[in-house]
Amino acid sequence: MPLPDENVINESTLRRRIRYCKQVVLAMGASLGMATMGMTVTWPNALLRDLRVDNTTLVGTQLHLADWQKDLMGSVVFVGSLPGLLVAGWVLGRLGRRRSMALGAVPGLLGWVLVALGANVSMLAVGRMLQGFTLGMVSVAATTYITELPDASIRGFACVLPTLFSEAGNLFVASLSLVLPWHHLAFVCASVTVLFIAITFLLPESPSYLVVCKEESRARKVLAVLRGPDVDVEEELRILKKQNEGLAGDSPGWRSLLKGVVVRRVLVVVALFLIQSFSGLMVFVSNASRILRSVGSAMDERLSTIVVFGVELLGCACSCCLQDRIGRRRSVVLSLVVMAAALVAMGTYAFLAGSAAPAVLEVADLPAQSLNSTFYLHVPRDEGEQLRVGVEPSMGVMKEVGLAGWEWVPLGCLVIYMFVMCLGIRTVPYILAAEYFPTTIRPQATSVCMTFASFIIFAALQTYSLLLEALTQAGLYWTYGAVAACGALFSLVFITETSGKTVG
Repeated sequence: MPLPDENVINESTLRRRIRYCKQVVLAMGASLGMATMGMTVTWPNALLRDLRVDNTTLVGTQLHLADWQKDLMGSVVFVGSLPGLLVAGWVLGRLGRRRSMALGAVPGLLGWVLVALGANVSMLAVGRMLQGFTLGMVSVAATTYITELPDASIRGFACVLPTLFSEAGNLFVASLSLVLPWHHLAFVCASVTVLFIAITFLLPESPSYLVVCKEESRARKVLAVLRGPDVDVEEELRILKKQNEGLAGDSPGWRSLLKGVVVRRVLVVVALFLIQSFSGLMVFVSNASRILRSVGSAMDERLSTIVVFGVELLGCACSCCLQDRIGRRRSVVLSLVVMAAALVAMGTYAFLAGSAAPAVLEVADLPAQSLNSTFYLHVPRDEGEQLRVGVEPSMGVMKEVGLAGWEWVPLGCLVIYMFVMCLGIRTVPYILAAEYFPTTIRPQATSVCMTFASFIIFAALQTYSLLLEALTQAGLYWTYGAVAACGALFSLVFITETSGKTVG
């Protein structure tokens, strides 16, 4: 329910703005942990791109990655996140939100050092799993903390900040990868993790958590700092206690997750994560450079990746303003409808471009003008088989299928896709994973939702190459588009609006 108006006593506009700014600054401090998560997810783009040019590691060994190992660099993070997610519910209940964020970031710091010094694929995989543990634990801790901290009137804005910082981490890594190799980039990301750990010691504990732990005197002091002198702190304490007695009842914790209303809410959030992943979200984020190169984007792949992540950051900034204005349900439906249209257009372009691909040529038959094309070497494996080279479609072939001058379409569709997905389906599942539940069961319920999300994201990333081979590029994008369209209908029916309501 909304916070009663009588809770605020003669507050001036200036004091209200100061109160909101104070809460937003604290939420930004907690959101820095999600910036490290964005760096974790995007870093494989730099790794795979650099390895095509120079596969030498920092310690002098050579790295050779098969296609499934390239997929693994993205997906193994979400395998590592599972133990982090599973212990997060218990740790948050025992240590609180603030200390859980600091503790959860330590394995990620070790992971960054390990991948920076990685001499082989195994070291990289272990390092990425440690980063995954941090992703799981910090995402639950930061999301829970930020949900419980601000006023209901700005909670939508504050709850988008973790995603905004995550996208900033994406852009940070993509930009630095222009000047730094993948192993030096890992050290930079490690330093950001150290900064986040230091900041957590400056944050106050969540007042909702203190109320549940029966530490009302501490909760009163924290609320007095957060809300200012014009807010009736005693009334807010009363509301927090009442809400946490409601849904959780007398048996707070894991047992309360079996209640019918809680199960229904968990299923809705998990379904949103399923729609999010199989409409292509994490596939595009983790493989942006590979996808743009494969569909023949006219722009340099490094610059186009930066453009994509920059637009994603802009989309999250716009989402901060939209969440408290149009609500969770409408923002998700809007994003999925536009995403479906962009994916259909991208799939159509890929279909037409695929029909322009020439047959594989013998080396001796290559014309002189092909020397400026991109070649794919086919090494013979059987006796009597000849060495052959495949060439990308020439401009003449592209003209024959009507695509000359349309090379901007893949990047344009991806830019639109990335922007609108940040307005809703990128952010709202994480917001609802915390908002749908009261403080007494929020860590456990959020942990369950995000555990399912990690399984789903791992499946989406690890099956990307398999689905691409089975469905073709065009078929895969059309499938993602169909999922987005069905997801819009699902969201319209099943999402319960939480905008402007207190969550306990």
